[in-house]
Amino acid sequence: MPSRSSFCRSALPASARFSALFLLALGLTGCDVGGECDLMAVSSLTVNVSDPDGEAVEEVSVRYSVDGGEFSDCEDISDAWICGWEESGAFEVEVSAPGFETQTASAQIEDGECHVLPQSIDIALEPIECTEEIVSSVLLTLADNEGNIFEAGSGAWAQWGLADADMSPQPCVPSSDGRWECGSEQSGPFEIVAGRIGNYGTSTEVDVAHDGCHPITEEVELELFTATTPCTAVVETSIVLTVVNDAGDAITGADVTHNATWVPWFTPEPCFEAAAGEYHCGQELASSIDVSVTSEDYQNATETIFVTSDECHVITEQRTLVLDWLPD
Repeated sequence: MPSRSSFCRSALPASARFSALFLLALGLTGCDVGGECDLMAVSSLTVNVSDPDGEAVEEVSVRYSVDGGEFSDCEDISDAWICGWEESGAFEVEVSAPGFETQTASAQIEDGECHVLPQSIDIALEPIECTEEIVSSVLLTLADNEGNIFEAGSGAWAQWGLADADMSPQPCVPSSDGRWECGSEQSGPFEIVAGRIGNYGTSTEVDVAHDGCHPITEEVELELFTATTPCTAVVETSIVLTVVNDAGDAITGADVTHNATWVPWFTPEPCFEAAAGEYHCGQELASSIDVSVTSEDYQNATETIFVTSDECHVITEQRTLVLDWLPD
């Protein structure tokens, strides 16, 4: 024979408990089932969240578990979080928000005669003390299908962009441990594209979270499969640079060099002038390349240009560089 408490609670399906709250507000709290219990559904645990000054906190997440079970989300109702309806047992609550330390709390919810005996707890979140370190958004490992790692200087390249932002792709830069750093101090949905001559290109998407101070670094591995595409024997130029003055006139005879940015000790190589003011820099050289221009009567200029490739050749980057006159 079920107790009066369990009988009254079982008489009300879970899907109807919210409706019961409205009945309670209208004064319709009588119960025709089992005697003295009413039909209202009672919340188990109410959690009130604020900052140390008692102010509301944005983007709060509150979840709970009972008796060591799986965590479930608490319900945000009128600036309070309701954790469970007519549930009893040992409650564990976890409260988090961007920019604040995650906090936990516990409560023991007991059964009463008709309903659980509800409790309410207040939690004041403490702000995180942010460090001044620069945190990588994504650390990328590139390898072929045989497990060979492609570090900087191997001809591999990688670039990233934010899927929800109008931005040009940015190069991933070599990390000291052989990986590639794609962005720093950015969070959100990342799109990463990578490739290498002799391998098919690939891409992936990864969502980089934020802890309120810094991004939470995502470690990603991408596999570049060995290409079987028949390639032509032609050698492609990495950069075609047109150098002009502010009047648009070609600057001929300039000293133009290029340098692989990922190798500090790399000796700058000369670019050659293929036509008036048109300089060709590098052959089948991908990733970030520094191009420096020196010319009499003009100010020196340096530009970093990112070059990608398909499985056979580099994809030539064409740029125009305008040199300013030297002041009199």
